[in-house]
Amino acid sequence: MGLLEIKEVLRQWLAGRAKKAISRRLGIDVKTVRKYVLAAEACGLTVGAERAPSARVLSAVADGVLSQGRGRPRGAGWELCSRHREGIRTLLERGLRPTEIRSALGRCGVRVSASTLYRFVVAELAHTRSASIDGRTPEEGEPVKALAPASRGRSALWGPGKEW
Repeated sequence: MGLLEIKEVLRQWLAGRAKKAISRRLGIDVKTVRKYVLAAEACGLTVGAERAPSARVLSAVADGVLSQGRGRPRGAGWELCSRHREGIRTLLERGLRPTEIRSALGRCGVRVSASTLYRFVVAELAHTRSASIDGRTPEEGEPVKALAPASRGRSALWGPGKEW
């Protein structure tokens, strides 16, 4: 996003063009156009009031757009992951994949979607797929990661009263 892009969107919007028309004309997603217009309206700009946005308004709109953040709002699943951050980090360090961690969490009564856990692991713990698989075979006597069967009701690595 550049100030030039915001300025052009607002200039056309102030001239009375529809958001969809601005989107087509500039090759910008209509949701982006809508975001710029909403930020301009929050700054007090209205259609027909001016022909071109001032530098002050442009700066305020850019600040407003940047302060909105990106992505979807975080919900209860993210909060559960946050509460178990250190345990998740420990299991990642032990080489478990997010799907295995999700199973372990589930056996302890912590229900979180696979996509939420994966996004949490990537965003908050800077974990990547390559970090979970080192591609080597364990040395003689080296412990092998193992989860308890689901029928036991809890994980061998994760459970009530267990240390990380």
